[in-house]
Amino acid sequence: MSLFIALMIGFPMVLYALPIFTGAGDNVIVVRISGTMVPEVYVPDNIQGNSGASLQVWVMVVDGDGDAMHVEFEWGDGTPNGTYESAPGFEEITTVYHAWNPVPIQGQGDYNVTYTVNITAYDPDGMSATGSLPAIIKVPSNSPPAIHINAPLKVDPADNVTIEVYANDAEGEPLTWTYFFNNTDTSELVLADVRHTEWTLPGEAVFNNISQVFGVSANFTLVVYVSDALPGYQVGIHNATEQSLKIESIGNTIPTLGALAFTPSNTKIDEIAGYIQVNFSVECLDPDSDPMNLTWDFGDGTFAYNESVGVRAITFNQTRNYTEVGSFYINVTLTDGRPGHALTSSLLLNITGTNLPPIVSVEYQYASGDFALTDEVITFTINGSDPEEDPIQLIIDFGDGSPLEYYNLTVFVDGLSIITVNHSYSTTGQKTIFLNYTDNRKGIGDHAMSTQVLVDVDAPDVIIVSKWSWWDYTGLGMFAMIPLVIAARLLFVARRRKKADEEGVTLEEWYILQEQMRTGQKNGKAKSP
Repeated sequence: MSLFIALMIGFPMVLYALPIFTGAGDNVIVVRISGTMVPEVYVPDNIQGNSGASLQVWVMVVDGDGDAMHVEFEWGDGTPNGTYESAPGFEEITTVYHAWNPVPIQGQGDYNVTYTVNITAYDPDGMSATGSLPAIIKVPSNSPPAIHINAPLKVDPADNVTIEVYANDAEGEPLTWTYFFNNTDTSELVLADVRHTEWTLPGEAVFNNISQVFGVSANFTLVVYVSDALPGYQVGIHNATEQSLKIESIGNTIPTLGALAFTPSNTKIDEIAGYIQVNFSVECLDPDSDPMNLTWDFGDGTFAYNESVGVRAITFNQTRNYTEVGSFYINVTLTDGRPGHALTSSLLLNITGTNLPPIVSVEYQYASGDFALTDEVITFTINGSDPEEDPIQLIIDFGDGSPLEYYNLTVFVDGLSIITVNHSYSTTGQKTIFLNYTDNRKGIGDHAMSTQVLVDVDAPDVIIVSKWSWWDYTGLGMFAMIPLVIAARLLFVARRRKKADEEGVTLEEWYILQEQMRTGQKNGKAKSP
């Protein structure tokens, strides 16, 4: 029957015909009394899917009043509820998504876990309706762990060899690891070891390395079993995998280091390029094909490295540019990483160069004497010489903040290249002139040099001319009479000395006699009447 009509006397009826909804019944007919209507929720019979998959849930919400409704989804697995807000209307079909992740039973798989999903709709009038359905989630088959082993195929009997062992388990379950070392030459069991690891993330790599000293030269087999660990760390065939590896233990041979070689044979610095490129090579051999490491010391403070992996013989090469002349000791050290297996070789490399550096000198004179006056032009004569007559690049800094001046001395006459440069200074003081020069070559000695020149600058003396007053003339006249007075005095004394000499007495005695005569004359005058 596609349509059912119910009539109730005295009450108007409202008929709702809903579309077919899978799992909710065929041709669902809802008959309600008009007025406030209670919402209803229709859901499918069940949900089925695999663990971890995002599954689609179909839901139809019906409300006789056409209210917008709030819908809550309780997933049944403890995760937060989902929500949905329906638009106003009498019915709405919606889909939501959810993934169920049941925790697998250790070591088991291929079974179902059922969750009860509750869906509740609320309308603004406080009415609600609930629908429920089971979610049937399949736990996939339990996978055995995958094993990986990384180990050298040849080892030294005395070495403590670390063998890398790791496993991945799809479910991330606890694992039991069993190791067996067998000497296949003697059928002797060398080692049996059992280990355990706990839960990890699904598919996470779990490392459980093992170390072994083999002790003798022989052939060995490493067998590793990894299984899902059952209670008590039981070891059995349950979800187990096996991996084996053959290892040869033999006495390791010291590698061989050949003689160092280099090209070119003429290691002379190129004067234009400013360097010589030297190519080095050395042959190395390891009978066991162990990894080899070669360290280079080029004798000028620089180093380089070469490595080999899995080869028996190899020629290592390095290139180095030398910019200075001199003797350099080239040293190389080869090792296969084993104690006592380091070898060294060396050679003496002579880098030569014949180019000689330039020479620059400066000459100048002051026009006014021992120093230059401000704003006075000073002429500097610069003499440059170079044994090879290479062009000389010259930079002059006059030391007063003026721009640098650049010159190239290229024309040589009798071995000299001469230029004149003029400069003046606006301030006084001692000025330092810097001359930097080079022939841009490499060879013997330093080819980038400098020299300095000191220049004294002073101001001229100032002469002030003024008018003389009468006092200046009077003072000058009196000053001029001083020599006359001195001359008169000397003439007077000379005459007295002459008289004393005539009388045969000294000048002092002559003065005494003269004084006595004057005294006697005075006394005689006094006695006369």
